[in-house]
Amino acid sequence: GECSPPPTIEARVVDVADDAKSVVYAEATPFGPYGPLQDKRVSGCLTLAALSCFVLFMFYVDALSNRSQLHVLQPTDAPTLPPTLMPTTTLDDLKESLASFSSLDDLERVSSPQHSAMFWLANYNTIPIVDSESLAQRFALLVLFYSTCTSTGWLEQSKWLSGDAHECTWGSAIECRKNALGHAVVVRLNLIRNGLAGQLPTEIGLLTNLQSLSLNFNFLQGTIPSELCRVTSMKHLELSGNLLTGILPGSLSSMSDLEIFDVSDNDLS
Repeated sequence: GECSPPPTIEARVVDVADDAKSVVYAEATPFGPYGPLQDKRVSGCLTLAALSCFVLFMFYVDALSNRSQLHVLQPTDAPTLPPTLMPTTTLDDLKESLASFSSLDDLERVSSPQHSAMFWLANYNTIPIVDSESLAQRFALLVLFYSTCTSTGWLEQSKWLSGDAHECTWGSAIECRKNALGHAVVVRLNLIRNGLAGQLPTEIGLLTNLQSLSLNFNFLQGTIPSELCRVTSMKHLELSGNLLTGILPGSLSSMSDLEIFDVSDNDLS
């Protein structure tokens, strides 16, 4: 093969303590084929290349680490929910939504059932309410409760006022069905002999899907609200055995589907 040039000789001066004399001697040191200067340059280049590779490797590791952290910290896509009217953060916001259901005077009067219902919705309701009809239904049942539940309470309250549950699950007194939109609506309300007292609120007319209302044998007072005529799907209306007074609202005649209408044993004229 190709012959390599002979090794060169590099002279060094070495101090050796020998009879207190400095001795100069030549030491043979082998170098590569290009001499000592070229070998040093090659060695430096190799060192620089190795250092560059190490730096690039560290940058790569750091980039992978940052990418992993970004992937972990990246928020997941939120589930798509239907538009809701609730929860509302303030009473003022909720009052604006309820103003079409009740008078502002009733909503603002702290002692009123309407204000109590609004306060409950603002502070204790935790389920989404998908549209104004659903809000009206929940609000109407709340107002009915606060209007007729006196200090002695209802005999059977079951799960009424459960903020984390749909009103259709508040007890056996409520029967619901799904409407065309797939929302559960109240079709039957049976609170016979349940210790209801006070007056029937006008908001009872918000239960527009109601087909049967049975409030017999309680202690209800005052007049029958004319707003009941809004419930055109009503078939059974039973209010007998209470303390109702006044005259029957003429608007009830518009309830053309009514099959059973019992208001006996009251003080109606």
